[in-house]
Amino acid sequence: MTIAADTISQIIQVFDQDPELAALIGSYDDNPGAPNFLSQYKNLFHHYTHQTGCEEASTFWGACGAIRRSVFWAVGGFDEAYRYPSIEDIELGYRLRQAGYRIRLCKTIQVKHLKHWKPISLLRAEFFYRALPWTELLWRDRQFVNDLNLKTSSRVSLLLTYSLLVALVASVWWMGALAIASGLAVGLFLLNLPVYQFFYRTRGAWFTLQVIPWHWLYFLYSGLAFALGTLRYHLLPKQRTRKTSFSQG
Repeated sequence: MTIAADTISQIIQVFDQDPELAALIGSYDDNPGAPNFLSQYKNLFHHYTHQTGCEEASTFWGACGAIRRSVFWAVGGFDEAYRYPSIEDIELGYRLRQAGYRIRLCKTIQVKHLKHWKPISLLRAEFFYRALPWTELLWRDRQFVNDLNLKTSSRVSLLLTYSLLVALVASVWWMGALAIASGLAVGLFLLNLPVYQFFYRTRGAWFTLQVIPWHWLYFLYSGLAFALGTLRYHLLPKQRTRKTSFSQG
């Protein structure tokens, strides 16, 4: 990740103008560093997600975020119980909000993501390091907010995607299921039309056509991770306790 020449000064200005603000997050820019399709798609999708998010943010984001030092000390820092780089920034954001602190999404503060994604590395990170632990965190803190990756449209899309999959499987025995599958596919496309319009404006028609199957796959593995994470949270003993990154003094 690289920052712009004025990123730090922008952050300082925001904090100076809003003394009550505890933390802020920014956005990836719309020109990711890695040139391959998967990296461009995923990092642009992050950009879109943050550019359409609520300015009164529901959580924190470590890749482009800043927090007042006194507040960071007050809430105990990052949770070191996560063995790999995971959702420790999101978990910190939830604790900030629960403690009554404000987090602001500043969409004009943008950084360039250089991550080179390949199919295996992307699916492994998305499923095991984000979706699964995030699901358990959602149940722990009951943070099912209508924002960022948890928007209502995404939840409905997940249901439509699995319904589409069931209809396609059912069509092996009943041809009428193809008509149902077609209707579900149209509904899924229209529900996410703003996403595809964004990709069309930024990368053109051919790129957008490649985005659609990956975007629908995203709903499939997110749904599977949510189901497994929910079972793991409710059925397995709660052995993990939060470990802070430092102790004051």
